[in-house]
Amino acid sequence: MLRSVHIQNFRQFRDLELKNLGRINLITGQNNTGKTSLLEALNLVLAPNDPWVVATHAFLRGLGRLDVEGSHAWGFIFRDGDVENSILLQATRFGGHCDKLTINTLRDDQLTIDDGIATTGASSSSTISTLSAPSRGLGYIYESVDGGTHGRAISRILRGGQGWTIERHPATGLLPWYFLAQRPPDPGHVPGDNSPRLGEVAGEARRFSQLVVQRRKSEVIEAVRVVEPRLVDLEVIDLPPLTIAADIGLKSLVPLSYLGGGFGRILKIIQAILTTEGGVALIDEVEDGLHYSVLPAVWKAIIAAAHKHDVQIFATTHSLEAIEAAVEATEGHEGSLAFYRLDRVGADIEVVEGSDSRLRSAVKVGYEIR
Repeated sequence: MLRSVHIQNFRQFRDLELKNLGRINLITGQNNTGKTSLLEALNLVLAPNDPWVVATHAFLRGLGRLDVEGSHAWGFIFRDGDVENSILLQATRFGGHCDKLTINTLRDDQLTIDDGIATTGASSSSTISTLSAPSRGLGYIYESVDGGTHGRAISRILRGGQGWTIERHPATGLLPWYFLAQRPPDPGHVPGDNSPRLGEVAGEARRFSQLVVQRRKSEVIEAVRVVEPRLVDLEVIDLPPLTIAADIGLKSLVPLSYLGGGFGRILKIIQAILTTEGGVALIDEVEDGLHYSVLPAVWKAIIAAAHKHDVQIFATTHSLEAIEAAVEATEGHEGSLAFYRLDRVGADIEVVEGSDSRLRSAVKVGYEIR
């Protein structure tokens, strides 16, 4: 699990640090204070050798096209659009292991990264030289420190006349992760992304199939019943596309897309946890699609699964009911809950940290903590 996170020059954040992270971490704050950006920063440092993740974030935010050429290339991820300042993302785990990712834009004429570090498993410089037009790209420098062991890997993403070119260098010891966005991308608008981790329909069906093979379907069904008590069974069907369908006692199975948003939401959350064992699940707007009355049961299912499968949760929310339900559901797991409110102070974003005990006290007396 992560113990602390340090973010510099990423989106709204000049210098932000979250300390004393828990098993369940609630992130709140007013609009445009960086709640989703915080999850994206965590996603980047958890996937430090996969530069395509940053492009995926852009598509998740509705950017159908990335303008990565000229002096403003990649400005959407840098604080104030200043691409000359490096982004620094650092995550420290319990036990002292530290993951550090530095992100820079590459000069138009910079076709290779040469710092004397031997790397393996990436595209050769001859691949990059095939780009028919100059293009600014992103350079990733990932450093891993664990006791006396120090590792380093370099990766890049570039765009030129022949499309995207990505170099991924191998890195060991990374934590499993899952980013459940509030607005999953349309697979047709995320070119080059073949990963099921971001919640597209076919990806969820494949993920569910993995759980069926592992004989864990009953755990999924039990959790989903908190929002649909009629649920008897879940099956993968090929309409197409490949999708999950529910048996709720009708004459035929009902595809997931025909059911309410809450059904799909809890299904995705539980699958994210069950298939990210020993890792980190990032959930944007955890209450999205869920009626307030089911939130206590939903949180109980989330927390039970997180403890059972050793998964750390980071969840953003605007909902006081969601916070209260999380506090109620963690009774008996005191010390596992952490709370962070992002506040805009002048041009900066600052964090107000609430410990488990302080959060419980604030909820008990009805204090406004959002």
